[in-house]
Amino acid sequence: MKIKKVLSPIISQVVLYVLQFLILPSVYYVSPFDILRSSIVVFLSTLVITIIGMSFFSDSFRGWFLGLLLHFALMLVYHPDNVYGIGNGMFDFDIITMLFVSLLIMVTQISVWLFLKLLKRINKKDA
Repeated sequence: MKIKKVLSPIISQVVLYVLQFLILPSVYYVSPFDILRSSIVVFLSTLVITIIGMSFFSDSFRGWFLGLLLHFALMLVYHPDNVYGIGNGMFDFDIITMLFVSLLIMVTQISVWLFLKLLKRINKKDA
């Protein structure tokens, strides 16, 4: 049971990476200079995968944080040219842009985690 709580969020983060950096850039083009659209794409894809992952598999935030570190490492290893402004000078260095994307993902995941925990607590009080 313990392995599932850690492994499920890590797999969800890998799925999120594949969606954000391999599938979406080939299906939906966002200009590297369009910071708003890039942020919306990252936010919405993170929101969907996180809600599904935390609702059906595991809401262990420790596992999700470990998965986020893996997601960041995968971004360092490979990201398509200019996707989400990485490599295009959105900031001075690629690493800062990657940190910005990771921060957006982390804030979204913390918000979903808090919302789902609150929902569970409300449902327990009603029952």
